[in-house]
Amino acid sequence: MSELFSDYVNYTQIRGEHIEKVVEIYDSADAASGHDVLDETEATNVQKSVPTVHTVLWVKYSNLNTEDRQLQTKYNTLTLERDQYQQEISEMNGLIGKLVQMKIYIYIVQLQLQEFIGKYFGGTEFWIGLTDSDREREFKWVDGTPVTTEFWWNGEPNDYGQREDCVITGFRNAMNNMSTWADVPCNYQAFGICEMKLLDERLEGQKN
Repeated sequence: MSELFSDYVNYTQIRGEHIEKVVEIYDSADAASGHDVLDETEATNVQKSVPTVHTVLWVKYSNLNTEDRQLQTKYNTLTLERDQYQQEISEMNGLIGKLVQMKIYIYIVQLQLQEFIGKYFGGTEFWIGLTDSDREREFKWVDGTPVTTEFWWNGEPNDYGQREDCVITGFRNAMNNMSTWADVPCNYQAFGICEMKLLDERLEGQKN
């Protein structure tokens, strides 16, 4: 123990104070010194951890940018597909409109033809070039096109005796001039109707 410490001990003893005060003073000094060392260590650790945190944040930022670009690409692709679908739908609607107009036109023409036959040839039975000889109940015209507008009489077609594969109009049992179709055997006695153009195309070309 140094002379200064000895003198201080003697002095405290002379003063009648306990030696523990001196011990407390040195304990406090040691604690303060240890605390400073701890603070320096923590500061060093924090300084070391800063670059690591910065790196992690940068990686996350880069990943987010990559995901953002990917989402933008997907959005652009979906937008392009949507525009293509809308264009296809628009074109399809146009085709459907034309098809409906064509069907209406065909129906009107066939209706007028049926009215014409009923008006001027009522009671006379005519072949109209319609048959289901290839497959029962699937009627087609002689050129192979399917029938779209029909004017069957009540209960027709019935394939009576399983031998009626041809169609006539003006069926004698029909009670009006419109719904007069009936299927009959193909050797049935009836008149024939021929469809022809009013003017030959060659004559029309010469006139033009």
